[in-house]
Amino acid sequence: MSTNTSCLDEVRTWLAGYVTQPHDDIGRPGAICPFVEPSMRVDALTLREWPVTTECTVTELLSVIDRMAEAFLTSAHNGGNAALHAVVVALPGLVPERHRLLDEAHATAKTGLVRRGLMLGQFHPTCDERAARNERFPVSRSPLPLLAIRHMAFHDVLFLSDDREWFDCYRDRFGHRFENAHVHDPLFVRLYAQANDRWPLADRAVAPS
Repeated sequence: MSTNTSCLDEVRTWLAGYVTQPHDDIGRPGAICPFVEPSMRVDALTLREWPVTTECTVTELLSVIDRMAEAFLTSAHNGGNAALHAVVVALPGLVPERHRLLDEAHATAKTGLVRRGLMLGQFHPTCDERAARNERFPVSRSPLPLLAIRHMAFHDVLFLSDDREWFDCYRDRFGHRFENAHVHDPLFVRLYAQANDRWPLADRAVAPS
């Protein structure tokens, strides 16, 4: 992990004291994000600080996200498991009244990133993103505005089952595990089955040759 500023020290404290810890409201055993501690342990999680202007716009944040994606895809990482590779970017300069722009930028960028097999998360003090297993719990609140990017993972059916294009990208990568009955989490099975019934593979549009 990078080690340079007090801003990043605050991020490390949040990761260690919240994200890697269990929580009564998460709706399942284990850490808020089970991925982060193993990633940190093998030094596959990179922290960066990218200041933005106090007049930051969604367009500026989308530019940050584009830079993040390129930096993520071209950066080396320690550890042999690419699934543990992640980049977390703190955004000093993003004033509280503009934190909501992170939510807008995330929604705008999501489809393009999913097509590339990437997942983006936004975090800030008033983020209203809810836990997948407990819709009353605003799980993505952090002490300062952040963005995080990683490769799409098997558990992302939790976040990709309510849009056809997202689900197609997910099914292309992980559908075989469901078809071969290798999935035992009832929520994963239900979400996949519902989306698969809603958007059968046979109905996917075929591009003209």
